[in-house]
Amino acid sequence: MKRPVVKQANESRPLDFRPTMLLALLASAAVAAAVLSGSSGLPVPRALSGNEPMQMAGRSAGIKSTIASQEKLAHVAGKTVTVEVVEFPPLAFAPEHHHAGSVTVYVLSGIVRSQIAGQPAMDFHAGQSFFEPAGAVHLFAENPSATEPAKFMAIHIADDGAQLTTYH
Repeated sequence: MKRPVVKQANESRPLDFRPTMLLALLASAAVAAAVLSGSSGLPVPRALSGNEPMQMAGRSAGIKSTIASQEKLAHVAGKTVTVEVVEFPPLAFAPEHHHAGSVTVYVLSGIVRSQIAGQPAMDFHAGQSFFEPAGAVHLFAENPSATEPAKFMAIHIADDGAQLTTYH
């Protein structure tokens, strides 16, 4: 009689991720990190109306972007995943732009007001995320607070060597 093959608990094998699975995994990891850090309940994004965005000259000054990691995807030839941390001081504003590929944004702190062409402007609070598909025009992003900074993580999936953000 043959004995069944039993795998050890510590045995590892390579995982086969597809690009959409990778985005879902990264987004899930970000949400899990927020939950484990003690976040209690996430506010619901809301569509805005009225005087949004709060456009003012010179509000793009002070925006800081740091590449946290950048790795070529071995299972998707010609693609790189880049994790970028972006800090918006109070009232900072980023004008119309587009990204080289798909982007998932996870708000780490503060509030990020954002609008993608064809969608309403929305406020996203710490612990919330949004997705920008490849080819989307990002009409603006801003920190609507006059006192609190905002910080978010942008996870880009784009062609190797691509310029991640292009302003119009």
